[in-house]
Parts: sequence; C-alpha cells; structure tokens
Amino acid sequence: MDARYHQHFQRGLLHWVLIVTLIISGFPYQWANASTVGDLVEQVSLESYTDYLKNELYTHDGDEKCFGPQHDLVRERIRELFESFGLETTLHPFDYQGTACYNVVGVHRGVSGPDEIYVLGAHYDTVAGAPGAWDNASGVAAVLESARVLSQHAFEGTIVFIAFDREEQGLYGSATYVNDHVQDRIHAMINIDSIAWRAYGPEHPDYNKIGLYYYLSEPKRLFDNLAATLESYAGFTCVADALGATDHVSFADAGFAAAFLASYDGGTNPFYHSPQDSVDQSDYIDYEHGSAVTRGVVGYLATAAMLAPAHFLPDFDVDGDVDIDDCCLLIDNWKGSDPRFDIAPPPAGDGMIDVQDLEALLHYWLGDWQSWWQDFGLIAHWALDEAEGRIAYDSFGENHAEFFGDPIWQPTGGKKAGAVWLDGDDDIVGTEFILDPSQGPFSIYTWIKGGAPGQTIVSQLWGMNWLTTDKNHGFLKTELRAPTLAAQPLVSDVAITDGDWHHVGLTWDGVNRILYVDDVAVAADTQSSVLARNIEGLNIGCGPDMTDGTFWSGMIDDVRIYSRAVRP
Repeated sequence: MDARYHQHFQRGLLHWVLIVTLIISGFPYQWANASTVGDLVEQVSLESYTDYLKNELYTHDGDEKCFGPQHDLVRERIRELFESFGLETTLHPFDYQGTACYNVVGVHRGVSGPDEIYVLGAHYDTVAGAPGAWDNASGVAAVLESARVLSQHAFEGTIVFIAFDREEQGLYGSATYVNDHVQDRIHAMINIDSIAWRAYGPEHPDYNKIGLYYYLSEPKRLFDNLAATLESYAGFTCVADALGATDHVSFADAGFAAAFLASYDGGTNPFYHSPQDSVDQSDYIDYEHGSAVTRGVVGYLATAAMLAPAHFLPDFDVDGDVDIDDCCLLIDNWKGSDPRFDIAPPPAGDGMIDVQDLEALLHYWLGDWQSWWQDFGLIAHWALDEAEGRIAYDSFGENHAEFFGDPIWQPTGGKKAGAVWLDGDDDIVGTEFILDPSQGPFSIYTWIKGGAPGQTIVSQLWGMNWLTTDKNHGFLKTELRAPTLAAQPLVSDVAITDGDWHHVGLTWDGVNRILYVDDVAVAADTQSSVLARNIEGLNIGCGPDMTDGTFWSGMIDDVRIYSRAVRP
C-alpha cells in the first residue's frame, strides 16, 4: 500500500468514524442555537411597526398616494427598505391607462424548496385625496415589519413580499402579478388591508376579533392554520366570511389559497377613504393592533415556510443530493472559514466550519426534508389502506368516505399498501362535497386495476364522470366539460382495463384538460369556458346516476384530489 493510498484510506475511515458518532448522538434532528417560531414572533417590534407607519409611508395630513407626488415616493421607499433587508428586490411593471405602474416585490429565497412559495402582500396606493394611514399603509407597515424579521432567518420555502399598486382602481397590480406568475407553486397568499384601527374599545366583547376573509370558497387549511397562529401569537379570534374587492381576489381567481386580513367591522370606520385617514388624527390609528396582526402573520409564515437550519442547501458537489460526499467535503474543511461550507447558523453563517454546520448538513442528508411540499394543493386523500369497517378515511383532512354495497378491503393487495375491491354490481365509495369543477384548476389521480369498458372510476353525483372508460375499448376518458352544446368528452387512445395496475389522472388548469396514464399525457384539449358547476359529493367506483354497467369491477387505490393542476 503506497503512502498516498494509506493517507486516503485513513481520511475516509476518520470521516466515517466521525459521521457515525454524530448520527448515534442524534444530531440530524436538532441543531444548536436554533431559533423557534416563538423567537421570531418576539422579534416583531411595536416601535418598528409604528415608525414605518408614521415616518416612512407618507401618511400625514395632505399626503396622497393615488396620483399625488407621494405615490412614487412611497414606492421608492418601500423598494429601499426591501433592499436593506437583503431581499431580492424588483419593480414589477404594468400599464394603467397609459401610465407605467409598479408593484414592489421582495423575495426571500427558500433553502430546500425555492419553488415552494408563500406570498404576503398589501397595496400602497390610496384613493384620491387620502393619506391612507389605515387603508392601507397599516397593511404595508405589516409587510415591511414581517420582511424585516423574516429576512434575518432561513426557511425551506420561499417567502415573497409584495407592495401592490392600483388596488383602489380595480386590483390592477395584483391581477398583473398573478397573470405573470400563474404557473408558480404558490401555497398561500395573505393580503393585509386596513388593520391598525379597532371598531370597539377594550371592554367590548369584539375588541380582540379580526376579520379573516375569502373569495368564492374558503381555503380551509390556510384559514385553520392562520387563525391558529393569530390566536396563539396575537390573541385574536378570527371571524371568517366571504368578501372580495381587494388583492386576495386576484390570487383566488387563479386557484391559489388566499386570505384577506382586515379590522373587524372595518366598514364602520368614519375616516375610510377620506382626507382624515391620517396618522395626525387624534386617537385614531391603533399601532398595537397593527403590530399584533404582524406577530400572527410572522408566526404563520415561519411555521408554513419552515425554519431551516442552514442558509443554503449543503449540496457542495452540486449533484442534486445531500449525501456522504457532501459530508466528507465539509469535514475536509473542518475548523476552516471557507464561506462555501459555512452553512449555519442563518442568516449568513458564523465564519467557522464546526459542529453547527455538520448538524445542519445531517438534517438534509438524513432527514425527510423534501416531503413537506409534496402535498402542495392537496385537498383530499383516500389511501384506502384500512383493513376493516365501512369508512375510508381522508388522511389529509376530514372528507371521510363511506361504503355503499359491499366493497372489500384488500389490506396487502394494493399498488401502495392496501386497496379496495369493488364487485361491478352495486359497490360504491361515496363522499360528501369535495370540489366544484367550475371554481378553478384542480386535479385527480388514482391507481386502478381491472374494470371493463364503460365502467367509471370517479364521478360527481348527478353530474359528470371525472374518470371513466369508453364503452368500446376501455380507453381512459373524462366527461367533465364546459356547459355548452359544443363541448365534448375527452377520450384517450389508451386502454386501462387490461388487468394491470395503472396510475390514471385528470388535470384542469382553467383552460386545458389533460388525461394521464402511468404519468404520461395521453389526451389533451382546451375548453371555451369554465367547467360545469356541481356541488354534490363524489362516487368512487360508479357513474353519477349509479346506472347498471357503470360500476367498477376491480381495485381502486390511493385517490388524491388537488386544488391545482398537478403534472406527474
């Protein structure tokens, strides 16, 4: 054995001894000096929020951010502040009546999921003649303070901070932004509009309530989680209701989960859209209320985007994975100061390659760090892995399904663990209402085995077949279509009733229908309008009116429904 080989062997052995020792000691799931979500919430400052609202956003008597001189000044000040926080800052342009207008966008890029996005927004424009202290500098101040705090920490997902323009003239800024980013993986959008004022005094039972609004349909997961963090970190009770007319509408229209936070009973504000909406108005602006909302929002974003132990992904050899090779590279630089390996603690490392960096690397090497975004947009998931009973449980939420007839559990016979076997006679797995196809993009995927031509996999009660087969060949087919005489079913040329397992799916992105078999697109077309409306439950295993010949004879496994267009 020559000296160079012996040296290489000893180095490799040392690597493994150190790595195994650290793994046994439990480092992969804990990292030193890590911040918690509670720590971040405590960094929200009433003084900082007040300073933004009073001194940075042109909210005094005589200021006006509709067409007045303060409009461009406040835009530039927001841009400067975003840049000072270290955000990737851009002006997003659009045209309004021949005038160039701009949203101000600040991006805090995620470590392991840079394409997994959370948006926090507020509009900076006002109506003519109004300083807009409440509507909506109070919201912009919350975005600025959230950005100041969150930018000093690392997250697995990306957080995008946006100050929208021309909300008051018809949501032009947010509509343009969504149109330009409709393909982004936006998990949630929170819009803050008019918060630093309370309709009631401290003795009133509604004092600690805040309005939490949606457009068209409530995004339950977002609302539940946001309400929980607002209660935990700010002491608010959220009152949910449907309400449009501000920037969350643009996101909801595109199928994204969107929420709008505003003062409870804000419609009673006597200075709404008036010259008196000013910080100079005595006993008017409630700065503590605005900063409390900010605390709740910071708590939500830090939880949802997930605090990360490193400020960049430790894929040092750039091979698309974090593994033993990356660990060896880090150990080769042990106790050095090379910034390429100084990954922890966030936001910029500490100038030393040490145990904090190794702990963070092990988090990505051995932890299940990629799974957190896999269910983006999932609204129902029936794994169908039960072994007994007549309920198929929704593993994602509470949309549990019920057996009708005599479906038989197959605990070990599925494609993914268990499955359910249907006899083709009268067996159905039925659900309550899950999704209205007319409300925007969605997808459905499932595994199937067996079946016969003309039989249906999933339909909507008294509506249309979502996934079915044609009567002649057993080709995968969907009958979901626009409610026009010209609209036709979409039929593939791929048979799925051959007795083999097949992964079948349908996606609708608002324009295009696409059918998939075994993760390959097998048919696609466009529709002239939205799909037909239906607010009934689903029939898993038969047609919408449960007629003979539509009942599935075979196995169905792992049914998933998403509120977005999912590509396999």
